[in-house]
Amino acid sequence: MVIDRYAQRRTKIRVVLVAQEDWVRADPKYDEQFVQFIKTDVLGTWQEKLRFNLDCEVVVLPFDKEGHVTGWLLKRLLVFFKEQNEGFVFVDLTAAPTEWLFAALTASQFFENVNVYSVKSSAPLRPSDYSETEINDRGIPRLELNSMRQASLNAWITPADTKGKSNDQFFLFKTIYDLAKSKAGDSSAEALTRIWIDIGRDDEIKAYKSSLPHERSIRFDNNFSALKKSASIYLDAVAPYRLFDVREHRRSGKSVRMTERGAMLGTELFVDAESSKGETGSLHEGGRQR
Repeated sequence: MVIDRYAQRRTKIRVVLVAQEDWVRADPKYDEQFVQFIKTDVLGTWQEKLRFNLDCEVVVLPFDKEGHVTGWLLKRLLVFFKEQNEGFVFVDLTAAPTEWLFAALTASQFFENVNVYSVKSSAPLRPSDYSETEINDRGIPRLELNSMRQASLNAWITPADTKGKSNDQFFLFKTIYDLAKSKAGDSSAEALTRIWIDIGRDDEIKAYKSSLPHERSIRFDNNFSALKKSASIYLDAVAPYRLFDVREHRRSGKSVRMTERGAMLGTELFVDAESSKGETGSLHEGGRQR
Protein backbone atom coordinates (compact mmCIF):
# COMPACT_ATOMS: atom_id res chain seq x y z
CA MET A 1 0.00 0.00 0.00
CA VAL A 2 2.91 2.36 0.69
CA ILE A 3 4.57 1.53 -2.61
CA ASP A 4 1.29 1.83 -4.51
CA ARG A 5 0.58 5.27 -3.05
CA TYR A 6 4.02 6.88 -2.94
CA ALA A 7 6.24 5.22 -5.56
CA GLN A 8 6.53 5.09 -9.31
CA ARG A 9 8.38 2.57 -11.43
CA ARG A 10 11.44 4.79 -11.67
CA THR A 11 11.52 5.26 -7.88
CA LYS A 12 14.37 3.39 -6.20
CA ILE A 13 12.73 1.34 -3.43
CA ARG A 14 14.45 -0.48 -0.59
CA VAL A 15 12.37 -2.88 1.47
CA VAL A 16 13.97 -4.15 4.68
CA LEU A 17 12.24 -7.01 6.44
CA VAL A 18 13.18 -7.16 10.12
CA ALA A 19 13.04 -10.62 11.69
CA GLN A 20 13.18 -11.45 15.40
CA GLU A 21 16.38 -13.21 16.37
CA ASP A 22 14.77 -15.38 19.04
CA TRP A 23 12.12 -16.57 16.59
CA VAL A 24 14.79 -17.45 14.03
CA ARG A 25 16.59 -19.57 16.61
CA ALA A 26 13.52 -21.12 18.24
CA ASP A 27 11.46 -22.07 15.21
CA PRO A 28 13.10 -23.51 12.06
CA LYS A 29 9.87 -22.89 10.15
CA TYR A 30 9.78 -19.18 10.95
CA ASP A 31 12.21 -18.25 8.17
CA GLU A 32 10.47 -20.31 5.51
CA GLN A 33 6.84 -19.74 6.45
CA PHE A 34 7.01 -16.08 7.42
CA VAL A 35 10.21 -14.27 6.43
CA GLN A 36 10.83 -15.86 3.03
CA PHE A 37 7.09 -15.97 2.36
CA ILE A 38 6.87 -12.17 2.66
CA LYS A 39 10.12 -11.57 0.77
CA THR A 40 9.00 -13.79 -2.11
CA ASP A 41 5.65 -12.02 -2.23
CA VAL A 42 7.23 -8.55 -2.22
CA LEU A 43 9.72 -9.39 -4.96
CA GLY A 44 7.22 -11.41 -6.99
CA THR A 45 4.63 -8.64 -6.94
CA TRP A 46 6.60 -5.41 -7.22
CA GLN A 47 9.86 -6.41 -8.89
CA GLU A 48 9.02 -9.32 -11.18
CA LYS A 49 5.36 -8.70 -12.02
CA LEU A 50 5.08 -4.91 -11.93
CA ARG A 51 8.73 -4.14 -12.80
CA PHE A 52 9.41 -1.65 -10.02
CA ASN A 53 13.00 -0.69 -9.17
CA LEU A 54 12.96 -2.56 -5.87
CA ASP A 55 15.39 -4.44 -3.64
CA CYS A 56 14.31 -6.51 -0.65
CA GLU A 57 16.60 -7.68 2.14
CA VAL A 58 16.24 -9.35 5.52
CA VAL A 59 17.89 -8.25 8.76
CA VAL A 60 17.71 -10.16 12.04
CA LEU A 61 17.61 -8.16 15.28
CA PRO A 62 17.52 -9.15 18.97
CA PHE A 63 14.21 -7.58 20.00
CA ASP A 64 14.88 -8.23 23.66
CA LYS A 65 17.51 -5.45 23.48
CA GLU A 66 15.62 -2.22 22.89
CA GLY A 67 18.77 -0.10 22.88
CA HIS A 68 20.30 -2.20 20.13
CA VAL A 69 17.13 -2.15 18.03
CA THR A 70 16.86 1.64 18.38
CA GLY A 71 20.55 2.11 17.63
CA TRP A 72 20.32 -0.07 14.53
CA LEU A 73 17.33 1.85 13.19
CA LEU A 74 18.96 5.24 13.86
CA LYS A 75 22.14 4.09 12.16
CA ARG A 76 20.29 2.61 9.19
CA LEU A 77 18.28 5.79 8.66
CA LEU A 78 21.41 7.92 8.93
CA VAL A 79 23.14 5.88 6.22
CA PHE A 80 20.06 6.13 4.00
CA PHE A 81 19.73 9.89 4.30
CA LYS A 82 23.48 10.34 3.79
CA GLU A 83 23.18 8.57 0.46
CA GLN A 84 19.98 10.27 -0.69
CA ASN A 85 19.58 13.95 -1.50
CA GLU A 86 15.88 13.41 -1.00
CA GLY A 87 13.85 10.43 0.03
CA PHE A 88 11.18 9.08 2.34
CA VAL A 89 11.15 6.27 4.88
CA PHE A 90 8.08 4.35 6.03
CA VAL A 91 8.37 2.19 9.15
CA ASP A 92 5.76 -0.54 9.60
CA LEU A 93 4.38 -0.87 13.13
CA THR A 94 1.70 -3.45 12.29
CA ALA A 95 1.60 -5.94 15.20
CA ALA A 96 5.05 -4.66 16.13
CA PRO A 97 6.89 -5.70 19.30
CA THR A 98 7.08 -2.93 21.87
CA GLU A 99 10.81 -2.51 21.26
CA TRP A 100 10.24 -1.81 17.57
CA LEU A 101 7.46 0.63 18.37
CA PHE A 102 9.69 2.61 20.73
CA ALA A 103 12.61 2.47 18.27
CA ALA A 104 10.46 3.83 15.45
CA LEU A 105 8.98 6.64 17.52
CA THR A 106 12.43 7.62 18.77
CA ALA A 107 13.93 7.59 15.28
CA SER A 108 11.12 9.74 13.91
CA GLN A 109 12.27 12.51 16.25
CA PHE A 110 15.69 12.66 14.62
CA PHE A 111 14.89 12.68 10.92
CA GLU A 112 12.63 14.55 8.58
CA ASN A 113 10.59 12.47 6.13
CA VAL A 114 10.30 9.43 8.41
CA ASN A 115 6.74 8.10 8.66
CA VAL A 116 5.38 5.34 10.85
CA TYR A 117 2.26 3.43 9.88
CA SER A 118 0.17 0.40 10.71
CA VAL A 119 -2.36 -1.74 8.88
CA LYS A 120 -5.32 -3.19 10.78
CA SER A 121 -5.90 -6.89 10.43
CA SER A 122 -9.00 -7.99 8.56
CA ALA A 123 -9.44 -10.78 11.16
CA PRO A 124 -8.92 -10.55 14.93
CA LEU A 125 -5.51 -11.85 15.99
CA ARG A 126 -5.21 -14.35 18.83
CA PRO A 127 -2.25 -14.74 21.22
CA SER A 128 -1.59 -18.18 19.77
CA ASP A 129 0.37 -19.54 16.86
CA TYR A 130 -0.49 -17.90 13.58
CA SER A 131 -2.95 -19.75 11.38
CA GLU A 132 -2.75 -20.04 7.61
CA THR A 133 -5.45 -17.37 7.38
CA GLU A 134 -3.29 -14.99 9.40
CA ILE A 135 -0.18 -15.74 7.36
CA ASN A 136 -2.03 -14.76 4.18
CA ASP A 137 -3.90 -11.84 5.74
CA ARG A 138 -3.19 -8.71 3.67
CA GLY A 139 -5.27 -6.50 5.94
CA ILE A 140 -7.94 -3.94 5.18
CA PRO A 141 -6.81 -1.99 2.11
CA ARG A 142 -6.53 1.31 3.94
CA LEU A 143 -3.20 2.71 5.06
CA GLU A 144 -3.26 4.32 8.52
CA LEU A 145 -0.35 6.71 8.16
CA ASN A 146 0.74 9.00 10.96
CA SER A 147 1.24 12.54 9.74
CA MET A 148 4.83 13.71 9.46
CA ARG A 149 6.03 15.21 12.70
CA GLN A 150 8.74 17.74 13.28
CA ALA A 151 12.10 16.06 13.72
CA SER A 152 12.74 17.77 17.04
CA LEU A 153 16.06 15.98 17.56
CA ASN A 154 17.44 16.63 14.09
CA ALA A 155 19.81 19.20 15.62
CA TRP A 156 21.75 16.35 17.25
CA ILE A 157 22.68 14.77 13.90
CA THR A 158 23.16 17.79 11.59
CA PRO A 159 25.79 20.53 11.97
CA ALA A 160 23.41 23.27 10.85
CA ASP A 161 19.71 23.84 10.26
CA THR A 162 18.10 24.63 6.92
CA LYS A 163 18.88 28.33 7.37
CA GLY A 164 22.57 27.65 7.93
CA LYS A 165 22.53 28.31 11.69
CA SER A 166 24.87 25.90 13.47
CA ASN A 167 23.40 23.35 15.87
CA ASP A 168 25.19 23.36 19.22
CA GLN A 169 23.68 19.96 20.03
CA PHE A 170 25.55 18.35 17.13
CA PHE A 171 28.88 19.69 18.35
CA LEU A 172 28.11 18.66 21.93
CA PHE A 173 27.38 15.13 20.73
CA LYS A 174 30.61 15.13 18.69
CA THR A 175 32.60 16.37 21.68
CA ILE A 176 31.24 13.60 23.89
CA TYR A 177 31.99 11.04 21.16
CA ASP A 178 35.52 12.32 20.51
CA LEU A 179 36.41 12.45 24.22
CA ALA A 180 35.01 8.96 24.81
CA LYS A 181 36.88 7.60 21.81
CA SER A 182 40.12 9.21 23.00
CA LYS A 183 39.76 7.82 26.51
CA ALA A 184 38.69 4.36 25.34
CA GLY A 185 41.33 4.12 22.64
CA ASP A 186 38.65 2.36 20.63
CA SER A 187 35.78 3.54 18.45
CA SER A 188 33.56 0.48 18.87
CA ALA A 189 30.12 1.12 20.32
CA GLU A 190 30.80 -1.40 23.09
CA ALA A 191 33.93 0.45 24.21
CA LEU A 192 32.30 3.88 24.02
CA THR A 193 29.45 2.88 26.32
CA ARG A 194 31.93 2.27 29.15
CA ILE A 195 33.37 5.81 29.20
CA TRP A 196 32.05 8.64 31.35
CA ILE A 197 32.71 12.22 30.27
CA ASP A 198 32.71 14.97 32.91
CA ILE A 199 31.29 17.59 30.60
CA GLY A 200 31.24 20.11 33.47
CA ARG A 201 35.03 20.03 33.94
CA ASP A 202 36.98 22.97 32.53
CA ASP A 203 39.16 20.94 30.17
CA GLU A 204 36.21 19.05 28.72
CA ILE A 205 33.95 22.06 28.41
CA LYS A 206 36.86 23.75 26.61
CA ALA A 207 36.84 20.87 24.14
CA TYR A 208 33.15 21.52 23.53
CA LYS A 209 33.77 25.24 23.02
CA SER A 210 36.63 24.61 20.60
CA SER A 211 34.40 22.32 18.52
CA LEU A 212 31.83 25.05 17.94
CA PRO A 213 31.96 27.23 14.81
CA HIS A 214 33.69 30.54 15.48
CA GLU A 215 30.53 32.63 15.42
CA ARG A 216 29.04 30.41 18.13
CA SER A 217 32.22 29.92 20.13
CA ILE A 218 32.90 33.63 20.67
CA ARG A 219 29.58 33.96 22.52
CA PHE A 220 31.13 32.00 25.37
CA ASP A 221 34.53 33.72 25.57
CA ASN A 222 35.35 34.11 29.26
CA ASN A 223 31.89 32.77 30.12
CA PHE A 224 32.23 29.05 30.72
CA SER A 225 29.34 29.06 33.18
CA ALA A 226 26.96 29.99 30.36
CA LEU A 227 28.46 27.28 28.17
CA LYS A 228 28.07 24.68 30.91
CA LYS A 229 24.48 25.76 31.46
CA SER A 230 23.64 25.47 27.75
CA ALA A 231 25.19 21.98 27.58
CA SER A 232 23.19 20.97 30.66
CA ILE A 233 19.96 22.23 29.08
CA TYR A 234 20.62 20.29 25.87
CA LEU A 235 21.32 17.09 27.80
CA ASP A 236 18.16 17.51 29.87
CA ALA A 237 16.10 17.99 26.70
CA VAL A 238 17.42 14.84 25.04
CA ALA A 239 17.26 12.70 28.21
CA PRO A 240 13.89 11.02 27.38
CA TYR A 241 15.42 9.60 24.19
CA ARG A 242 18.23 7.77 26.02
CA LEU A 243 21.18 8.76 23.87
CA PHE A 244 23.15 9.26 27.06
CA ASP A 245 23.28 8.17 30.68
CA VAL A 246 23.66 11.24 32.88
CA ARG A 247 24.94 11.68 36.42
CA GLU A 248 24.70 14.89 38.42
CA HIS A 249 27.58 16.22 40.51
CA ARG A 250 27.11 19.05 42.96
CA ARG A 251 30.33 20.85 42.01
CA SER A 252 31.31 19.74 38.52
CA GLY A 253 27.86 19.45 36.97
CA LYS A 254 26.98 16.57 34.67
CA SER A 255 28.85 13.44 33.67
CA VAL A 256 27.57 11.69 30.56
CA ARG A 257 28.04 8.30 28.99
CA MET A 258 26.72 7.19 25.64
CA THR A 259 24.13 4.44 25.73
CA GLU A 260 24.26 1.66 23.18
CA ARG A 261 21.88 3.52 20.87
CA GLY A 262 23.87 6.74 21.29
CA ALA A 263 27.18 5.00 20.60
CA MET A 264 25.82 3.21 17.53
CA LEU A 265 24.49 6.49 16.17
CA GLY A 266 27.71 8.32 17.01
CA THR A 267 29.98 5.77 15.36
CA GLU A 268 28.05 6.16 12.13
CA LEU A 269 27.64 9.92 12.41
CA PHE A 270 31.25 10.82 13.11
CA VAL A 271 33.28 8.18 11.29
CA ASP A 272 35.40 9.17 8.32
CA ALA A 273 33.33 9.18 5.14
CA GLU A 274 35.55 6.57 3.51
CA SER A 275 34.96 4.07 6.30
CA SER A 276 31.24 4.78 6.72
CA LYS A 277 29.38 1.59 5.98
CA GLY A 278 25.91 0.14 6.30
CA GLU A 279 24.88 -3.34 7.36
CA THR A 280 24.10 -6.22 5.10
CA GLY A 281 20.72 -7.85 5.23
CA SER A 282 21.01 -11.52 6.03
CA LEU A 283 19.59 -14.14 8.31
CA HIS A 284 23.14 -14.55 9.55
CA GLU A 285 25.61 -12.18 11.17
CA GLY A 286 26.09 -9.55 8.50
CA GLY A 287 29.17 -7.58 7.56
CA ARG A 288 29.05 -3.92 6.59
CA GLN A 289 28.44 -2.43 3.20
CA ARG A 290 28.13 1.03 1.70
